Amino acid sequence: MDESGPITDAFTDEYGVEVDLYRASSSSILQRLLQEADANYPGADVVATNGPEMMILDREGLLAPLETPVKDDIVEVARYPNWAGFYLNVFVAAWNTNLLSEDEYPESWREVLTDYPGDLAMELGDWDWFATLLQEHLTTEEGMSEEEAVELFKEAARNATVVDGHTTMAELMAAGEFSITSSAYQHRIPRLQGDGAPVAWEPPVEPIIVRPNGIGIHRDTNTPAAALLFTEYSMTDAQETLAEFERTPANPDYGGVPEGYALVTVDLDDLLDTRDKWEGLYEEVVRESGQGVIEGE
Repeated sequence: MDESGPITDAFTDEYGVEVDLYRASSSSILQRLLQEADANYPGADVVATNGPEMMILDREGLLAPLETPVKDDIVEVARYPNWAGFYLNVFVAAWNTNLLSEDEYPESWREVLTDYPGDLAMELGDWDWFATLLQEHLTTEEGMSEEEAVELFKEAARNATVVDGHTTMAELMAAGEFSITSSAYQHRIPRLQGDGAPVAWEPPVEPIIVRPNGIGIHRDTNTPAAALLFTEYSMTDAQETLAEFERTPANPDYGGVPEGYALVTVDLDDLLDTRDKWEGLYEEVVRESGQGVIEGE
């Protein structure tokens, strides 16, 4: 997360507590913490990463109970016994307004997946977005069978570009490499608009899929008081910093999820129980592209 440096610097300026920051992908953070646990090495005090990885760490018993009234200030769907939402990933369909006229903007997920052959981009790792949209909308609301919904995604992927990385996908869309993306991070679009890019995500394709990303205290921390202080800072003062960087804060007082739109929250417990299934199905979907994956920087 690009904002981690400014947040830790601001915390140090405020409290005089130095922070040794390790920044990496969510999978690398998870692997490192599991390896350190196996070696009985207390290498971290606070962990902040994607929701699925936070849930795995919690299930492994590596997070201490998070007891703080600050949790009451964040959205309810991002509160867990041993960790809490720090910010939210809000998945939205987004498009290039130079390549699509207003009457071509998608109005449903079926349109996103069927009406833009050759012009759609899909993100390589968004299996949780895929599973949530399929289960909570296409089957529950649209009445499709699971097999029909999976085939709908596969048909979309056969004509789609697959990109590894949400930032890269949004930037390529803004540059006109394709006209529409299926699961952009909503907070990236205002950034691009601010730079003059011809992009939009509103009026939104609903429901919008939301996933909490979290922060928690490591079970083996040697500095529990400082760890709690930083965790509380991340859910209070740092929320304003996140909003300034156009992230989606977990505290609605600082912006949060856009109001008035239909939202569906990723069920992390359920998806982790069935992760192999949904990751496998989504791998089948993106393989249908038949093209090489565009790698992010």
